[in-house]
Amino acid sequence: MGTDDLMELGRAHAAIIATCPGPLPKFVGRMVGDTQERAVNRATTYIRNTLQPSTATKEEMQDLFRTGKDGDEDRLPNVVVCAASFLDVVYRLLDRSVFTIFADECLRVTLAGVLRVTKDMGLGALPADVGPGLGPIHALLLRLCCLLRLRENLSSYDASFTVVEQRLDLSHLAQTKLGITQTNREAKRDIETVLKECCDALIDRISTSVCAPAGPEVTEVDVKSLYSEYEVLLGRYVISSATRAVLLRPIRAHIASNYEARCLKNGVATPTPITWE
Repeated sequence: MGTDDLMELGRAHAAIIATCPGPLPKFVGRMVGDTQERAVNRATTYIRNTLQPSTATKEEMQDLFRTGKDGDEDRLPNVVVCAASFLDVVYRLLDRSVFTIFADECLRVTLAGVLRVTKDMGLGALPADVGPGLGPIHALLLRLCCLLRLRENLSSYDASFTVVEQRLDLSHLAQTKLGITQTNREAKRDIETVLKECCDALIDRISTSVCAPAGPEVTEVDVKSLYSEYEVLLGRYVISSATRAVLLRPIRAHIASNYEARCLKNGVATPTPITWE
């Protein structure tokens, strides 16, 4: 195991554990301990050198827009992809207490990277096949997609921790390497907070955009037609139909309310309420 690459350390560790299903012999235990200690050092370096400075070039930013082309649904910022690989490796390499330290720091850094990339995406140039003014909505949808993916990744570890015996207690070393002194880490809570803010912003922006042109000459059919375009766009970023349904309910309610208010403002005495199938 003469390597300091984190991913290779993870594969080497998995191979050792697979060949020794029972109690580990003393020399194997020393190998596992050495692998774990090196993994702590490399994990710290990985977070700081790979995750923390993560950005996207203009070309990569344009590729993050999901416009219905083949492969769109698999495109995520590099920081999210790297974070998923990192969590998988350190989960298998280190015991629960150490994994929790690194997972929290990984989530904190990854969340900052997602916010940075999606902010730049919303302000940047649009691909030719993206309509004018849709950049911020695409950016919010990608942010939502990334946050859901991070939450899904972490929940799988929370549900099924398996701790292999005969490992070193490296929690203090991990905290020292990362410079963490606070014991109450709240990265998971931060993700939930940003997720709620993102959903609220999406609901407001989509419902406002759908009703922006509403007036006496705009019918319920026109509003529903525009709404259906946003519904398709949402489906490109959010795979779960249940999650989409949760978002679409308040969007439809806001659209109906905004449409009625706009019609009244434009002189329609008794506007026909929008009905949804």
